[in-house]
Amino acid sequence: MKSLIPPQLKFQPLKNIKATSALRAMLYAEEFWPEEILNKPSVSLKTTTGELLFLSDPFLVKEVLTRNDGTIPRSRLQQRFAGHGTGRENVITDIGKRSAMHRKTLAPLFSPDRFNTYFPFIKMTLEEAIKPIFDAIEKKEPIDIGRVCVNGTFGVIWQILFGEDKKLTPPLIVEQMANTLYEAGLSGELTQTSKAVKQAKEISLSLRPLVPLVSDTPFAKNPKINLQLTNKELEDNAQFLLTSGHESTALTITWALFLLAHYQDEQELIANEIKNILGNKELTLDILHKLPRLNNLFNETMRLYPSAILVNRETIQDVTVGELSIKKGTQIAVCFYSMHRHKNYWKEPDSFNPDRFNTLNKEQLRAFMPFSTGHHSCLGGKLAWLEAMTILTTILKDVKILSCKNSIKPIARYTLRPDGPVMLEVQKRN
Repeated sequence: MKSLIPPQLKFQPLKNIKATSALRAMLYAEEFWPEEILNKPSVSLKTTTGELLFLSDPFLVKEVLTRNDGTIPRSRLQQRFAGHGTGRENVITDIGKRSAMHRKTLAPLFSPDRFNTYFPFIKMTLEEAIKPIFDAIEKKEPIDIGRVCVNGTFGVIWQILFGEDKKLTPPLIVEQMANTLYEAGLSGELTQTSKAVKQAKEISLSLRPLVPLVSDTPFAKNPKINLQLTNKELEDNAQFLLTSGHESTALTITWALFLLAHYQDEQELIANEIKNILGNKELTLDILHKLPRLNNLFNETMRLYPSAILVNRETIQDVTVGELSIKKGTQIAVCFYSMHRHKNYWKEPDSFNPDRFNTLNKEQLRAFMPFSTGHHSCLGGKLAWLEAMTILTTILKDVKILSCKNSIKPIARYTLRPDGPVMLEVQKRN
């Protein structure tokens, strides 16, 4: 059977793109992203609100994202759009000293030094989340794998932020919140999603633990740390983390399982690797670091389907980036999707080939930024890896994933999500 060509976004030639605002152009990729971004280092698009510059060159991208002279800050457009769903005073929307304070407060929660402590409750939370897969096997029914992934990753971030001491799995209401968020995401309606996120924040804040599972979470009733955030900043960070802290990881796992359902040979190689390394032993953090083939799957999934497809910056004065002269007021779209599929850096960029990560050259290493780079890089990148590796190992050691042959394509709204439920058939692995 011929393997599926991984579905991809379809762009328009620059000359065919109709005028629109810069914000709308960034949000609706298939209507307004020029196809030239897949083979050129930069492409300029004239919008009704000014110039929008797409960057796909890793050197230019790194310079923009690591620049610390204040001339290319986060864009007001990104702040406005992100703030609609995550609040306006948090680590992703604030700038300058307040942004640094947010990061200083939250970063310790996502330090890899914590992972040995976190692993028991992460593992138990994810094991609880995948139980519907085994119910589906018994009933011989397909499973909505995206819903399973959201339940798992939302449970993990909730436990880190709001979990109660000695309770290794979240309360039932957390699953109910996760299902509401998942349904809102499927709808594609920004208003519905924003409402679901705010509701999850309010419920979670009402459940702030007196004795937290993670001792120095700032979201406990009586935080042990010297809290330097206002109540509004604390609430907005809760809203942001409850959203971004689960959605991007859930999407990555969903895409990975979708790909394996269509690439059975790769699935069997990974299942054999897990069997040989794990055997009948208890899964540990150390074992996850001994699964190179599974790690390659994670990386190739992030290359093909980066959960954050772009970040937005804005020039507040005339600047030079590399050999580009960029005017004041230009919106810059740092486009990870096009960089990860750029014809200058990747052989057969639209194909699924996890083995490419065995032999990356320097150019490819520079062009692979699954969690961005610079002082605004993703706080939870390593946690995302841990969750994905854990849930994929736990599923694939016992379950064979098969395609339902339903048509799925990606849609871009800052994140890259499937355009409907990813229904997969599941069988007990022999």
